[in-house]
Amino acid sequence: NASLAMFPSISSPVHIRRESWLAAIQVVGALRHNVFLEAAALCLKIVKLSMRNAIGVSGYTGTTEEREAGRVKAWSIAIDAQLAGGDSEVSKSRLTLTLLASGTLPYTPTRVMLNALHIRVLLWEVGNAGFNGFYMFHEVAAKLARWKWNEAKQLHRMMADTKVKQEEELPEYLAALLEQEYDDVLVDSISQRAYNLAWNLPTLYNTDGSSDGMDNIVDDFAIRSPLDAVAAWYSSLVLQRALSRSLDTKEDDVAAQRSIVEDVTLAIKIAPIGSAALIRALTGRTVLVKEKRGASIAESLQALGPLERPDKKRDAASSYIHASTSMIGLPDIKMSLRCAMAIAHLERFPSPASPEAAPRIIGTISPVNLTLLGFTAAFKLMEKINGHDIIAISCTGSLEKLACYLGIWISYKGDESGLAQEVKKDLAERCLDISRRIIGREDLGYESMSED
Repeated sequence: NASLAMFPSISSPVHIRRESWLAAIQVVGALRHNVFLEAAALCLKIVKLSMRNAIGVSGYTGTTEEREAGRVKAWSIAIDAQLAGGDSEVSKSRLTLTLLASGTLPYTPTRVMLNALHIRVLLWEVGNAGFNGFYMFHEVAAKLARWKWNEAKQLHRMMADTKVKQEEELPEYLAALLEQEYDDVLVDSISQRAYNLAWNLPTLYNTDGSSDGMDNIVDDFAIRSPLDAVAAWYSSLVLQRALSRSLDTKEDDVAAQRSIVEDVTLAIKIAPIGSAALIRALTGRTVLVKEKRGASIAESLQALGPLERPDKKRDAASSYIHASTSMIGLPDIKMSLRCAMAIAHLERFPSPASPEAAPRIIGTISPVNLTLLGFTAAFKLMEKINGHDIIAISCTGSLEKLACYLGIWISYKGDESGLAQEVKKDLAERCLDISRRIIGREDLGYESMSED
């Protein structure tokens, strides 16, 4: 089919999916937004799907291999594009039609995984249409989506064990995502965003809680499919969990530190290659993980460099992050890396030694436009400076600026961080104590946080 060759591939950025949908539905014959026609098409599709499964593809259609390949490609693009917001006339019936159509496509882990998301988005809309009060309905909806997720997981493991060549090979980050529990991945905050994406709604529509690093994902050129978006959202959620825990635990808490390392490692593993989520996760590792901090910093710096030819190894994924498109939504990444570099110097040369490079790096750090990642990096640097007798004196001005800025941020912007109230109060008081010690007076111009 010559026309199919003109379609953007299903690895196209999300904003191109809308063009992909329009091209694909011309081949598969999707209907315009008409309730009666769509209802008729839905009934006809159920009959055709039943006959197709009973008789087989060739027996039912008599189609050629080339035409069948064209049909599969067109439906794959249409389904992927619809879930990425390509269908400007999206409706429950259209989503149901494409879900049924997905049952006629080859059985692969990627498609079954996408089925789980498809079901979640469709039934989320049904719930929004008036079933929110029925707890059992949501249980059934989650059970159906969980069943498809686990089916995809089992299929992927079976193919991996038998070394069967897969028609659509799962990227390593999606394979890692699939290994996670459905109930951990498609939580309400991610499901709502997936729903918003499919229904062309603002990312933040009807979302609750902290969204550190999650809001700009749909605008990231590295996010090439709805499943990529889910992976990036979950990576951001896991990193946020690690950052929050690091601010609420002591460095000598071995169990907590191990949990933080595991979360950071997972956030890196499931983040799409080249995405802002991967940059944030790599940077988070430089801040939160002491072991091999220097190597982590080097990898993160490489990730922010020019686009390079990708290596086949996953470890080199950071070498081809497209920073020019991903850095837009990452205002504090470079500052966080400078904090990590300064921390590395202070750890390498503890007091009474004086790391010569540390003051120069510390002097370049300005804690503005912070996310939870930037705040965590700056706060940990502030603690390191304050605990280093030599640098605390030589960098008194920078230490005072950090304490003041961070105290203001946690007091007035902390509600967006997702941190518990007691944690925010303790962090604000810590900043206040350091500032008081430096300037020798009680009133700093901002108040310590009060409990709600």
